[in-house]
Amino acid sequence: HGCRIDQIFGWQLPLWLSYCGSVIWIVAMTNAINFIDGLDGLAAGVSAISAGAMLVVALLLVPQGNSMVSAILLAAVVGGCVGFIPYNFNPAKIFMGDTGSNFLGFILASISIFGLFKTYAFISFAVPFLVLGLPIFDICFAVIRRVAHGQSPMHADRGHFHHRLIDMGFSQKQTVAIAYLLTAILGLAAVTLT
Repeated sequence: HGCRIDQIFGWQLPLWLSYCGSVIWIVAMTNAINFIDGLDGLAAGVSAISAGAMLVVALLLVPQGNSMVSAILLAAVVGGCVGFIPYNFNPAKIFMGDTGSNFLGFILASISIFGLFKTYAFISFAVPFLVLGLPIFDICFAVIRRVAHGQSPMHADRGHFHHRLIDMGFSQKQTVAIAYLLTAILGLAAVTLT
């Protein structure tokens, strides 16, 4: 089956839909992490928490398919992000840039397909959506907002979740902490569901 979504809710997908859905998922998640990389430490922290939640789920499902390989890869992602955050947190000494955020989005999307979409029917669909809920929410509303205003979905604006929190009066550190907390709550929900 390889690295593709081959079933949803226990229903086997036709091969063409499996490949199309997998490509859309990977491209969307790659861009979603890139979209939230607007504040110091935000993308690295959200990715670390998301990968940590997926790691716990993978360890709970070790007897299932590719979960052990996924767990090793996720542990590496968590370690890399946690090691990077002290240098990237506000005020940042190092920035990950598009290359770093695109890589994190790609690896999280690919691991979720490789490991999590291959497990129990409902869990396989719900866990990746919960764990990556904040970036998914942000990219969906960004695309809808931009298209509604007659702009390209890739047009940059200040309507992202983190920008709205800053506009409400939160500091950069408070905004990042709120994003971490929301991601942790969604990750805990995914673990509890598993």
